[in-house]
Amino acid sequence: MLIAGQVGIADHSNVGPGAKIGAQAGVRGNIPAGESWVGSPAMPIGQTSRIFAAMKDLPAMWKAWEK
Repeated sequence: MLIAGQVGIADHSNVGPGAKIGAQAGVRGNIPAGESWVGSPAMPIGQTSRIFAAMKDLPAMWKAWEK
């Protein structure tokens, strides 16, 4: 298990063997063995990467929606 700096883990959360938690993540539930999670709230790294990639398009989406 690897836990980076400034990670918060809520009471009664389980972190499986081989799991990795990125810096400043906020863990509120269980992390399965061998998975990598980041963010606050913490999510699987693939999901978080897709969210961050989509954020650059939000201003244009909002502008189109306002019309």
